[in-house]
Parts: sequence; structure tokens; C-alpha cells
Amino acid sequence: MSGYASADRICPVIAKWVKNMMSDLDALKNTLAAVDAESDFLLEQRTARERLENIIGYAKKIPFASNENASWDSFWLGQSTAAELATLYQSGGQETKYLPVQQTFLLALLQLLETPTLLLNTLPARHRSLYYRDLLGFRRKGLQPDSVVVSFTLVRNSTTCLLPAGTALDGGQDGAGNALTYLTDDNLVVSSQQLSQLRWTRQKDSVWQLCTALDTDNNISLPEDGIRLFSATDNETVLQQTVALTLPLAGLQGDIQVETTLADGENGELTIQLVSDAGPLTLQKITPVGQTAAVYRLASETLLQAKKSQPLAWRHPRLALRSAAGQVSPASLSVRVVNCQDIRYRAQDGAGHIDTFSYPFGVTPLTGNAFELSLPPAFVKSGGELTIQPQWINLPPQSFAQWYAGYTSPPADNGVYTVQVYRLGPDGAEPVGATQPLFSGAGIPQGEVISVTLPAEADATTGLTLRMVLGSPDFLHADFQQEPGGKNVPWTPQVSRINTRFQSSLAPTSMGSVSSRLRTTAATGQAIWLGFSGVSPGDTLSLYWSLDAPSSLDLRWYAWAGEWLPLEAGLQDGTGGLSASGLWRAVLPEAALTGSDSADFSEEIYWIKAMQAEGQTVADEDLPKLKAMVAGAITATLDDAVNIEDDHFTLGLAAGTISQLVNPQAAISAVSQPLASTGGRAPETETAMMQRAAARIAHRQRAISWGNMRSMLLDNYPQLFDVQFPDQEKLNHIPALEIQSLLAIPNGRYRDNDDALRPTLSTGRLANMKNWLTQFTGPWASPELVNPTYVDVTARYRVIFVSGVGSEYGYAQLAVWLQQQYMPWGDDRQLAVTPGNQVDYYQLIATIQQSPLVQRVVSLTLARDGGETVQQSLTAGENEVFILIPATDSE
Repeated sequence: MSGYASADRICPVIAKWVKNMMSDLDALKNTLAAVDAESDFLLEQRTARERLENIIGYAKKIPFASNENASWDSFWLGQSTAAELATLYQSGGQETKYLPVQQTFLLALLQLLETPTLLLNTLPARHRSLYYRDLLGFRRKGLQPDSVVVSFTLVRNSTTCLLPAGTALDGGQDGAGNALTYLTDDNLVVSSQQLSQLRWTRQKDSVWQLCTALDTDNNISLPEDGIRLFSATDNETVLQQTVALTLPLAGLQGDIQVETTLADGENGELTIQLVSDAGPLTLQKITPVGQTAAVYRLASETLLQAKKSQPLAWRHPRLALRSAAGQVSPASLSVRVVNCQDIRYRAQDGAGHIDTFSYPFGVTPLTGNAFELSLPPAFVKSGGELTIQPQWINLPPQSFAQWYAGYTSPPADNGVYTVQVYRLGPDGAEPVGATQPLFSGAGIPQGEVISVTLPAEADATTGLTLRMVLGSPDFLHADFQQEPGGKNVPWTPQVSRINTRFQSSLAPTSMGSVSSRLRTTAATGQAIWLGFSGVSPGDTLSLYWSLDAPSSLDLRWYAWAGEWLPLEAGLQDGTGGLSASGLWRAVLPEAALTGSDSADFSEEIYWIKAMQAEGQTVADEDLPKLKAMVAGAITATLDDAVNIEDDHFTLGLAAGTISQLVNPQAAISAVSQPLASTGGRAPETETAMMQRAAARIAHRQRAISWGNMRSMLLDNYPQLFDVQFPDQEKLNHIPALEIQSLLAIPNGRYRDNDDALRPTLSTGRLANMKNWLTQFTGPWASPELVNPTYVDVTARYRVIFVSGVGSEYGYAQLAVWLQQQYMPWGDDRQLAVTPGNQVDYYQLIATIQQSPLVQRVVSLTLARDGGETVQQSLTAGENEVFILIPATDSE
């Protein structure tokens, strides 16, 4: 053993020194790791074995001075190999106690090289740190805690409960067992509020539809994948616009009749109702008058029965006009009360009743005798035309001239008997108009109507009395009493009843207002209605909107209080005009009422309406997509996020995780977390920061080249899968392009339309991208982003299917197969469209043939949209994407 040394006995100094070196090296590694923990770029990448092999390779070239046929590698290696020494070095010499002195020295030398190697390999990272951090000021993005949306349920018999900001919610634990505690971001008065209904309008074929997207009473909920505002739903009805008129005549007892005339060119249906607090009574359409006019009637018996059952509800009835929104605008409207039971009647001989037999001018009808009608205040307030038509009975069987032929002064004709109408007042009787005949006709007397025009007195609080005074001549009773011989008994005016009809027409200015209001929805465009239950006036409505929106809407918010009152005070719109998910809060006005101005909306809940600013039009693709809504909601943010595992911020907190408060409260029975947490971000890694810094340095936040514009857009907008610019030929063309057209290829997960095969970004989103990019370009640049142009290519084919496959089933499955092969992005949102794609004629035949259902392809033709049918390959243009449309060749 003279050629070997014990590592413990013969070389104690070297062994101790190596041991200390290992300890010092570990400390150095820890120090350098704090400076550059994630370096993956090494200047010196050689391992201990590679170094040993390099040393031995070099030693082979050096001969011994005493023996030129031998070399120094035998001295260093002896009976070992480089691989064995490398293994021994890695294990720290634990496998053997004895080692040749020269090999011990060699391994110690390798250990010495570890320190300069370690320092050398940190040089790139230290240089980047010096440049990025100290010179350019880059810093790693810090931790961002995630937030959740929660709502609360009160215990029974509890009305409200105040939860102050900072109330702790139990979110369970992360993977390391750390408690996840979320603190509410604001004060919340918990109530039983619920969003019971969500409705909006949309126009279809010039007719406004009322769409129901949410209705808790009828089990209508939002679709799982969301729904675009103002889009079609499975629950649609024609929107009935309603105008309620407070007319004094509507409160009278009698046959109520309404006559309307529509504007020229309109033939829509109009519904007219008499509305009370107990509900509406619908007037029946009885007589169409020509093409544009009609009469609607509500029978007095129906009205009387309703008033008897609920008299208090009929104290202030209203006349309501309903029609399909924007379709009907009456040119005129008049209200009639036929045989009004509120008119009081008094004959010459005393009080009577207008509906029973009487002698209006007494049993001895002399000139000056009269009967009186006391009219209700509603007639005076409204003003209009009153017609009085006595139902005369027992008339002579011939004309009055013939009947009174034996008298000294017989009447010349039936029209000589007249009345003068007087209006009685505090200052006496005032004549109204000229005298009016009671009868007409050449034979048997025909009764005439008595017409009285009443001016409207809007401030009238009492009615008035009309007196119908019999004129001269009278009915010759005195002549008969003096000489009855040879004379017919004089006729005494007698009636079975007195019919009346009062008609009042809406003034032209009021009529214009009605027509305008019936067309309100058409004039102002789309609207959203939110129906809340479980709230009271003065409560704060708190509603969370989960949205995916390309742009904002300019909305005006209103609450129903007998009219639509603007919601200005106390409105906090955290959604930015429904442009992003957020909390929307508003105070329900003290004057708020349940119901609305339309019978289409429930009378039992409070309604909030949002309308777009007048004149604003928004394309369908620019409208927000609604994913979820949470009423009575508040947001809460993760507390003590620095001690939470990074994986939590990547995965987020799953919906339904939070179900209780950290400190339970007696008034709260349950906590709900309907949505997963959002907004969380783990601290940025050093590698990610370096990559971000490198990309930023590459374009220096200046869009001065096509590549710069592409990089900046992709860095800033996750909605973009890629951005393509013109080919080199166009870029080198002189003169240069005045507009820098960039093709925006949408990320399938963030498309703004609902067509998976033809994904696009909305014009609003593209405009926002353009405006953002323009601020970093030079004054000579005009960037513009465009969507791909989708071109349908119809593939018309005829095939023979394998035995047992029906034609209808086979062609349907083959169409799906081809879509998956040629437009895979339709099913996989991770993929994107490929502009400039090609439909290779022969490859398509081969693809069809590959279907397990197909035995043989008989024929195939291709036709570009608007192009000729060909049997050759087609190639899309630079900005075009071919969409293959499978079709069956029926020939």
C-alpha cells in the first residue's frame, strides 16, 4: 500500500480542506441563489466527468521525460477511469478509504474550480439584473389577491342586517393548509332582495319584442354559457306599449264606449282597458268603422258588478290604451258614456228617474213647463257633447197636424214643438244655444235628440243642471178642455225613459301626446328592465353583473314611481356602462311604486329600467354578453395573501367554496358564493419578468415597425390569437401603404360574436385596439385592425355509403366529419382560423373517402360564394378564411 494514501490518516489536511470547501460552496450557492434564483443560461456547463476527461485527454499528449513511450494520463488515472473518478468525486469519497495521492490532489483541484464556475455562471443573470433592474428600472409584478362575489340569506322573521366592511368569510384552506379568509370590501345592509325578472326589448321585422331572460317565478334562468343583451330568447312576446289616461269620465257608471281613428297607413290592433287598483276591464271591439276607425264598449252591467265587489278600488280608474309598441298611433280618440246612471232627473211634477216612465212636462204640458237633468262634475270637467233622446210612447198614429185637425189652431207640422235648453246657475238661468225641435217627420212623429255642447272646465268641483223648457205652441190641452167636441184627445208627452249620451274627444295636443307615448319605445330604442322583489323604497339595490363586453353602453337608469324617475342620486355603476364585470348599486327612491306603465310587467315587484342614450346605436357584436347576475351581492378580497400558496392564485377559489362567516351572526342563515374568484395573480417570477423586459426592450413601446405593432398588440390584448400584416411584396411596394392594415385573428375563447366557425372581434373592440396602438406610432402611421373575411365554399358531393348506413344519417354525419377536418377551431377554442387556407380538390376527395361511413365518392364540385362551380382546388386570399359548406348533390 505504499502507492496509496489514507484519506483520513495520510492526507488529513487535504481532507479537512475539501470538507471546509464543500461547506463554503454551499453557503456561496445560497447567496447567489438570492441574486439569481432562476438562471437557466450557463457560461460553463461542463460536468466533473467532462473536466476529468478533458484533463486526461490533455495528459495523454504529455509524455514522461524519462519514458517517451508513456504519458501522464497513466499517472493520474492509474487503474481507474475518468468515469470512476467522477463518480467518486460526486459521492465525496465515501466508497473508499484509500486513494492515490495524485488522484486526491486532482479531485481537490476540481473542487477548487467549483467556485469560479459558480461565479462565472451567474454573470449573465447579474448582467441582466444590472441592466433591467438598476438601469431600466424593471421590477417583478407583485402579488394581487383574488376577489369573490357573495350574497347572504337572512333567518326567518329577520328583515335586515348590517354587515360592515371587513366582515370575514371562511374560504377553507390552500394546499399547504393556510386559512383562506376573505374580507368584504364595503358595508352591506342584507335584506331579502331578489332579482325576480330580467327583460329587454329587441326589434324583429319592425315589431318590438319583449324578451324574458330571467323569471324566477316561472323557472326561467340565464343560459349556462351566457346570453348577449338584446338578443332573442325562448320567451318572447310582442311588446305592448301602454298609455294610461286619467279621464274623469272613466269613473262614471254607464256604458263606456271609446271610438278611435288610426293614422293613415296603420292597421294595427289596439287594446283599450278601464284599469283600477283591482285590475283591468277590457273594452270589447263592437263596430269597426271603415278601415281605420273602431268603437270599443264596456257594458254598464260589467262595470257595476266590478264596482260593487271592490268599491274602494274603483275610486280613481284610468283608461289604458295598449298596442304593439311602435305599431299604432291613434289620430283621434273620443270617450262616450251612454245612459249614464250618475245623471239625476226631475220632471215638471217632481223628482223621477231617468230610466222609468214619466211625464217630462207634467200631466198638463203647458208652455214654460220643463224637465231638468243634473249632470255629474265629470261632464263639466271634460267638456263635450251631450245628446238627450227621450223615448216617447203612445204617440198619435198620424202626424200632429192631422191629429189636431179639429182644433182652432192646429200645428203646421211635427217640428213646431220645441224646447229651449237653459243652464241653471247662482245668477239664474242662462239659455244654451237656440231652440230645438222635439219631433220631425211628415207622418207619425219621430223623436229628435236634444244636443247640448258643454265647454270644458278643468277646475270644476260640482256638476250643473240643465232645464229643457217647452216652447210655444204647447199640446193644446186648454183648447180641449174648453171645447172637447169633435176633437182628438190632446197628446200628453210621456216617455218610457230618457236616453243620454255624453261624448268627449281628446284635444289635438293631448292626442299628439298619446300617439307619441305609444311610439316611445320605437323612438328611443332598446331598453332593459330589472324586476326586484323583497325590497322597499329607500333600500339599496346591490346587483353584481358578470359580463364579457367589448365596449360600454351609454345607459340612463330609471325607477317607476307613477312615472319613470331618473336614478341619479346614489347610483354607483361599477360596471362602467356594462363594459366589465362589477357591482351595480342604487337606492330605490322613496316614491317608488310596484308595477310599471305597461301591463306586460308584474304589478307586484319594483321595476328599474335602463335605456340607451337617445340616438345611440350599437351593433349586435358590440353588445355585452351576460354570464350571471347576483342580487344582494357584495365583493370580498383575500386577506393575508402573502402567506398563501401561488397555486391558489392560478386556480382561484371554486364557486360554492364559501358557505359561512368566520364569526357567525344570528341574523345570517347562509352565505352563497355563486361564482369562482377572479383577479388573483401570484408574484411574477424572475424568468417571467425577464421575458417581459426583453419583449418591451425589443419594441421599446414604440410601434414604428410592423413587427412592433404585432408584438405590442399581442402583449396587451389576450383576445388576439395572432396579428398578421401584408406580405413582403406589398410592404416593398412604392408608394408605401397609407393605411397599415393589420389582420386580427381572434382568440376563440374571447370572440365577440356567437359563431364559432366565423369568430370575429367587434368593431368597438377593434377601434379600442387601434386607438391604443395609435398613441405609440408616428404621425405618418395610420394603423387599422380588421377581422378575417369569411368566404363560404360549397362542397357539393355524392357518395355511396357502406352497407347499413342510411343516406340521411350518412350525409349528416359526413358533414360533421368534414367540419371537424377543415374547421377544427369550431370545436377546439385553443385553435384559431387560418387565413389564406386552401381547399384542395383531390385532398377533399381523399378526406371524404377516409370517413368510415363512405364506400366510394361518386362526384364532387366546389363553388366559392358568388363564384362558378369548378372541379379544382381553391385558395383563399390573404385576409380570407374559407368555410367549407358540405352539400348533397341531388343529381
